[in-house]
Amino acid sequence: MKAQLQKTKNQEDLEATLGTILKEAQKLFAKKGDKEFAEVLGEAAKMAESGEVKQAIVATAKACKG
Repeated sequence: MKAQLQKTKNQEDLEATLGTILKEAQKLFAKKGDKEFAEVLGEAAKMAESGEVKQAIVATAKACKG
């Protein structure tokens, strides 16, 4: 993940890359049965893709703290 984000060259790339990463994480957590966290990740992916990168990161971090 870190390497993917470091390769981004502009804001649009960052938004798309973060959105993709969050979607993949969402799929993994959904498979493990953690539907609540998967939903948070899905919402965070939408935030990132719409340009709300900071909010997406904050939402994910809050969910991780539980």
